[in-house]
Parts: sequence; structure tokens; C-alpha cells
Amino acid sequence: FRRVLFRSYFEESDQGGADFDQYGEGKTQGSFDFGGDFNFSRGESTTGTDAKTLKAELDEAMGGDVTERGNVHIYNSVEEFLKENPDYRGEIPLDAKGFAEDGSATLFANNIGKGHGLGVLLHEVGVHIGFRNFFNQAQFNRLVGTVRSWSERTDNSLEAQIGRKAMQRVEMAETSETQVDDELLAYAVEEAVQAGVLQ
Repeated sequence: FRRVLFRSYFEESDQGGADFDQYGEGKTQGSFDFGGDFNFSRGESTTGTDAKTLKAELDEAMGGDVTERGNVHIYNSVEEFLKENPDYRGEIPLDAKGFAEDGSATLFANNIGKGHGLGVLLHEVGVHIGFRNFFNQAQFNRLVGTVRSWSERTDNSLEAQIGRKAMQRVEMAETSETQVDDELLAYAVEEAVQAGVLQ
């Protein structure tokens, strides 16, 4: 994904780019803003897994214990998480795949299909935690603009497919306006992993 995203980012930048400012307004829906630092990946899986299986999948993908540093938490379900963390009741939708908060990611295995764990982890950690800390606002906005321009392409390129799927997921999740850009990038990363761009 990084190769595709940054190649397109620089190609569009070199060609004068698209008018990224046009995306600042609008009612595109897609994620949740509960007044806290919540950023959700959403969507129930019809082939969900369990915490042990998801952890094994992620450990293999990452080459070691993904929970070792204490910043990735894996639960069987949102319900299990809420039993241990009742203060979150009413804030986390039951179809959440995971969320990022305060530099940590929490994943819900029953909503993550087999083979989809890495995409969800990168959605939460890579974008919600990493991108915002790595890029300045102008760079972040440019990346968002790149994914938006992908979603508007009429060809069947990999970039167009990733962009359209990411935009559809933002809209299906009814994301608050304040979270659209973050979620669009996060879903693009997730979709790129599912497309085999990162393995």
C-alpha cells in the first residue's frame, strides 16, 4: 500500500495534483466521534474468529508477539471488553472491529474475519496512531486528497478500487465529519492489505 499511495501521491504532486481543498466541506458520513479519541474500524464479519486465533494470525504476520508492548489488546468481542471496561458502555458499537485510543489499539476478534487481522491492526495503529504523529497537517491532507482522487477515478486500477471501497466504508459507517479524513485513510490501508498490496 505504501508503494501505491506514495507513488500516486508524488505523481499527482508532480503533475500539479488535484484540488484537495474542495474536500474540506461536505456531509460524507463514516465514523464515530464520541467526544473522546475514538477511531473505529466497523463491520461485523460473517466469519469472525476468536482472540487466540486472531493473536496467532497477527503474531505470525508481525514476526513476534503483537501484544508484548501492551499497546495492542485483543478481545473475543465488544461484549467481553465491556464487561472488563464498563465505562465504555454506550460508546462502542457492537459491530466495531477495533478502535484506537491514547496510543493503543483494541481489536474485537468476532468481528474480524480470518486473514483480515493485519488490515484492521494497520487501520488502527498505522493510521489513527501513526499517520497523525508522523505527517504534518498539510502532508496528511495531501494523502487524504490522494485517496479521494482514487475514489473518483473511472478506471479499474488498483488505486481506484481501493479508493472506492474506502469511501464506501466511510459512508456505510456513517462517520462524523470530524473523523472522515482519518477513517478514509484507515479504510484505504485496510483495503490495500486485503487487495494483497501489503502481506
